[in-house]
Amino acid sequence: MDFIAALSHRVGVIVFWLFSVGASILVAPVHAEILWVGQRGRIDDGWHRAEGKYGGWWACRSYDDFQKFERLRKEDIEAAFKVAERSCIKLRDGTEIVVEDATFFHFALCVRPRSEPDCLWIDQLWISKAP
Repeated sequence: MDFIAALSHRVGVIVFWLFSVGASILVAPVHAEILWVGQRGRIDDGWHRAEGKYGGWWACRSYDDFQKFERLRKEDIEAAFKVAERSCIKLRDGTEIVVEDATFFHFALCVRPRSEPDCLWIDQLWISKAP
């Protein structure tokens, strides 16, 4: 996904949330790729891939570490990556995953990479449905 598509996806998910919670109507936006527990997907870092860079993103061992990483990413990027290096794993672009758990209000998924026993928390923006 390029930056515009990623932004559009995030806006679409927010619109979906507003309609489903506020009006109790489930209306899926055009760009939303919402994965549910049990669904298969893959890490999708099209933004870096398009630039010819190493693709992938950080997934954290606990939901608390995920929240801390996301908060610090907006406030202090150096501190955020220290959290990531200590408490998270970088999943490569294209890594196959299974969704094991999800949070609705924070758009986070706990995904289990193929052949791994534990799930890791990541923003669903970095996940796409398996083809």
